[in-house]
Amino acid sequence: FAMPPGVKKRRGAGILMFAYGANTTLAQEFLREAEQSAARIKRLNPTVPLALVTSENLKPSFQWDMIFNVSLSELTVATHYGKQFLTRLRYLARTPFERTLALDSQAVACSEDLHSLLGVGTAAEQDWPEHFDLAFQTGRHYIFPHNWALMYTWNKRTKRLFQIWIRLQLASHSTDDQGTLYNAIKEAMELHHVRVGVFNRDAVVARVSTSIAHWHKGGSGATEPRATLVMEGPVRLYHWAASS
Repeated sequence: FAMPPGVKKRRGAGILMFAYGANTTLAQEFLREAEQSAARIKRLNPTVPLALVTSENLKPSFQWDMIFNVSLSELTVATHYGKQFLTRLRYLARTPFERTLALDSQAVACSEDLHSLLGVGTAAEQDWPEHFDLAFQTGRHYIFPHNWALMYTWNKRTKRLFQIWIRLQLASHSTDDQGTLYNAIKEAMELHHVRVGVFNRDAVVARVSTSIAHWHKGGSGATEPRATLVMEGPVRLYHWAASS
C-alpha cells in the first residue's frame, strides 16, 4: 500500500478521520461533523496528531496536521462497489501513522488522555498492549466489529489483514464493511496469526438507540441495547454527533 503524497515513512501515533463522497452535499456534511469532532479532540488533546482524508473539491477550515485528498475519479470507481467503504479501506491501509486510531466523523472526545489510548508516553501511561495488532468496539452479547473506532499498528500482519478485507469487500459488493472485516479477521487470524482485541468499555462506547426496534432480548430475557456496551462510568470516546 503506497503512502499518501508527501509521506515518506509511517511515524508515531495519531488519529485518522474521513470526510469524502461522490455526493458533494453529503460529503460537506461529513466534513462539518469531522471538523467539529477534530476541534474537540484537539482542544482536549493538543499534542495528538490529526489527519483527514477528504474529497479534493472540499475545503477544510480546521487546522488539520495532515490532509490527504481523494480524487473524484477514485470516488466514482468506489461507488460502483456499493457505498464508499472501499475508499475508506484503501486509506486506512495508507495511514501515515505507525499506530492509528481511525474514527468516524461522529466520534466525540470526552477525555484529555487519548495519548495513553494510543500508547504514547511512558510504559505506565500506555493502555495499548503490544500483543494486539487490531482492536475494535464490539457489542454486549457478541464479538463483532463496530467500525466507528478502529485501532491498529502497521506491520506485516495488519497489511495482510487489509489485503484480505479489501478483497472480500470487492467480492461482496456489500453496502456494509463490518461483516467483511469480521470475515477478514477470521481468515487473517488463521493464515497470518493476526492478533485481535476489543476496547474496554471505558475507552470507547457507541450511543444507545432508544427505539425498541433496535433492542433485543438478552440471555436473561431482559431487554438490552443491541449494538453497544453499557456505560459504567466516564469514557474517552463516544459515538454521537459532535454538534449535540
